[in-house]
Amino acid sequence: MPNQLEFKPCLHCGKSVRTNAVTCHRCHKPLGLARVNVQVSQEEKDGENEGEEYAAKFGGYDSKQDDFDYEEYLSDEFGAPKKKSFFTWRTVAWVMVFVMIAPIALMAYQLWVLFS
Repeated sequence: MPNQLEFKPCLHCGKSVRTNAVTCHRCHKPLGLARVNVQVSQEEKDGENEGEEYAAKFGGYDSKQDDFDYEEYLSDEFGAPKKKSFFTWRTVAWVMVFVMIAPIALMAYQLWVLFS
């Protein structure tokens, strides 16, 4: 059967791994070159499916698709952008600085008025 999985023992730890595995999933050591069964059509061997046709076949970029909307793509992938809040960490920091410095400035002003 062509769809049946084949296994072999790992050369390092003896654990059973697939014959096309690159590394052992138990000891993570390389198993050597993996056999990869790829079926290529005769057209692809001859080089007829190149460029845009080849890319479109596998879900790549197609130059005929000019209606790509980047903003729509971003909203689909990551959701709507968050609205900027008025109370950011910077606003809070500046308010805290003002609250801490204002009494000192007021005391300095009162002392200046008192001694002048």
